[in-house]
Amino acid sequence: MNNSNRWDDSEKYLKYFSEIILKITSLREGYDVYIDECKKYAQYLKREKVTTSQIRKIYSDIMNAETAMDLKRLRPRLAYIAGKNGKNYGIISLINILDEGIKNLEVSDNEEEKKSLKEFIETIVAYRKYYGDNT
Repeated sequence: MNNSNRWDDSEKYLKYFSEIILKITSLREGYDVYIDECKKYAQYLKREKVTTSQIRKIYSDIMNAETAMDLKRLRPRLAYIAGKNGKNYGIISLINILDEGIKNLEVSDNEEEKKSLKEFIETIVAYRKYYGDNT
């Protein structure tokens, strides 16, 4: 797969997930579509050689954050992870999606937004594990 197609896939997922990442817990009819997109995204991450252990490190940081500001303070750490894995399109894609969601969080600690963001990363970890590891 050439680099152009890889970035196109990454941009497609960024567009879709950034629009719903903070609304997941309130999805009703669109929830099955969201799950199907998560499954496709997990397959994309596998193709890009993103391991479950790489995702779980990010997952752990996000799940341990208690407030919106705790999540916002993760943005530099996420940038560091992306920089460290600069040639891995999958990691960069995941970081971009999470960064966009975190950036749009209300600092007033909207519980539904935080819960949605956490549900997103949890779903990605689950489906990435489902599709097997490649390390």
